[in-house]
Amino acid sequence: MKTLTTIDEIPKNHRVCIYGSGQSGSLLKKLLEELRPDIRIVCFLDSFNSGEKEGLRVVNIKDVILTKLQYDIILIASDFWKDIVSILTQHKITENYKVVNCHKLNKYKTHFLSDKPQRPCHYYEMFIKHDGNVYPCCVVRDNSDMIIGHVTDDNLAQMIESFDGCCVCDRSRFRKSVAGDIKKYVMLNLELDLTCHSKCAMCCVGAPSWHGQYDQYESLTKLVDITLPKVIKVQGGEVLIQKKSLQWIDSIKQKYPNILFSLITNGNYRLSMIEAVEKRFSKVGISTIVGFQSETYKTITGLDLKRTIRFAEELVKRKRLVVTLAYLITPLNVHEVTLFIKWAVKTAPDIIHVYDSEIHQYINSNTFDSFWEKIFERTAETFKTELLALKPEILAKGTVIWISRRSMELLKIDAVFLKNNHLDKNVFLSNEAFSVIFDNALADKDNWAQGKSFL
Repeated sequence: MKTLTTIDEIPKNHRVCIYGSGQSGSLLKKLLEELRPDIRIVCFLDSFNSGEKEGLRVVNIKDVILTKLQYDIILIASDFWKDIVSILTQHKITENYKVVNCHKLNKYKTHFLSDKPQRPCHYYEMFIKHDGNVYPCCVVRDNSDMIIGHVTDDNLAQMIESFDGCCVCDRSRFRKSVAGDIKKYVMLNLELDLTCHSKCAMCCVGAPSWHGQYDQYESLTKLVDITLPKVIKVQGGEVLIQKKSLQWIDSIKQKYPNILFSLITNGNYRLSMIEAVEKRFSKVGISTIVGFQSETYKTITGLDLKRTIRFAEELVKRKRLVVTLAYLITPLNVHEVTLFIKWAVKTAPDIIHVYDSEIHQYINSNTFDSFWEKIFERTAETFKTELLALKPEILAKGTVIWISRRSMELLKIDAVFLKNNHLDKNVFLSNEAFSVIFDNALADKDNWAQGKSFL
């Protein structure tokens, strides 16, 4: 199959026929008009229809001799592409056509028509999954189209530099590296061994049921040699119970003492673990606080909430690391987020982070009694009331609170609410905060790695 990977591969000033006058054909036409104005769209081709659509002729394939049409390439925009390829073959057209993946057209549209700034995202954050696959960031970890390569590939450096993909998020649009880009890698985000002592019900990597072997450490060292990142973020599983992972971290710190290490952990440890953490890491994110009542936390994770709280409070109190306390909203704990924010502001870490577990995937919002709508409304009202009550303390301490976009929507917090209540210098949309930090890091801004601005 001759597949069109990106519209950039169509030669300049080409004349195009779009085979398929349905929804996919229309979307492809719009993309070409918006993004490739140099291209002339000759007509729609169709196996059944004829006439006119969106200012173009719709030519029925039965009524035309294709060899007499003035075109350079036919782009097939239809789920029935196999049948269409057979028809083209009957017309002795075997070369100058390409098949467009219709299921990716909406992604192309979102990507190319987005107003987000274009960035070579893999210079900001490169994510290496536990299976060794390398991605531009962790957001696309399940998108096979965004795999740059494998950590064991001998030519990985060239693969990184030449990689092109289609992706857009709240922060930016991905683009291929070009001449003039600052090729300084900000962060390697490493998903190491998945071994874990928690039994989280909503574990996104399936760690509780994982029984594999992890042995990518030598290849990771080579990747560090290639990229020399400013920061290496490690997560699992639980890195702190993985002897080989800790030994690897120690070896990299010895080889590259200027690289900063950041840890993602559930923080469910004895206080005696803290010195080992402080020895290795510059930042710790306790990121799976999934409830703020003991039974809720235990039901979701199988762990003791009081142990996590003690560890977190002591870590913050010692003031030797940058510490983030993060609350993950789930349907079971959404109403407890107010209890968390009250404790977190009092504890005073460097950053407080509230994000959600794609909560809409877990609930039925169309019940006859509007149950979840009521729960969310009550939670939002309670949370905002508590946030305003905590305002004097937040302002006095200079507390920084990051809230994800979906969590802001759920809690009914927006820029107007924050500005009207003079909290806009302390409470931020987390995606925008990340973008500023990455930009400062890439540009070598002074003190980008200090205090509350650290990744």
